Amino acid sequence: MIGEVTEVSSFFENEPQGFKSDNIFVNACLICKTNLNPLATLKELKNIEKKMGRKKNNGVYKDRIIDLDIIFFDKLIYNSDKLTIPHKEYKNRSFVLIPLKELSPFLEN
Repeated sequence: MIGEVTEVSSFFENEPQGFKSDNIFVNACLICKTNLNPLATLKELKNIEKKMGRKKNNGVYKDRIIDLDIIFFDKLIYNSDKLTIPHKEYKNRSFVLIPLKELSPFLEN
């Protein structure tokens, strides 16, 4: 268990980005309180993805049942070969920015 979910954005439909698909994607953001460190949190997120049926894609963008990412972790700046916080692409992804700004309207583009 990661922790307590304290806020959840609305759900937003959008076209896939970075590859072609006939499917529409649904995106949302949430805020969670956790006692885990960032790498332990990432491990738990990957376990959730696996339990929901996500298959490894070897770095190729394609349709997937679920995709969980850490965008921020408090005010932490973290960079390793497994995890970068803040997420390095969040500012370039409207499917992240729209629900994220709903929870944190002070964020700039």
